[in-house]
Amino acid sequence: MEENENKITESEMIVVGGFLFGTDVVCFAIDWTGVGAAITPVIQSAATFTTSLWFQNKGDESAFNIGKQLAQHVAYLLPWLPTLTAAFAINVYIHNHPQVAQLAGKV
Repeated sequence: MEENENKITESEMIVVGGFLFGTDVVCFAIDWTGVGAAITPVIQSAATFTTSLWFQNKGDESAFNIGKQLAQHVAYLLPWLPTLTAAFAINVYIHNHPQVAQLAGKV
């Protein structure tokens, strides 16, 4: 299997990033109404599970690493920020550039 086969392409980044940004906008609207503390964690957790499963299918063995999942869920405590989109962008960069992850340590 060629190394580039498991890379995340630009089209995948646009489609999944657009979906996650849309989810962030919906979560922002729910947070703005004041009922976000009960609803948005469920929406964000479902989106995180979906993207983690997708990363695992793309060959990322650490997609369900407890440290990575905990860091993403702690970031969701910041209201009104596009945390799903930001976490996705960081994960894509680390997935497509494994030498960066090796320099930073085990993720």
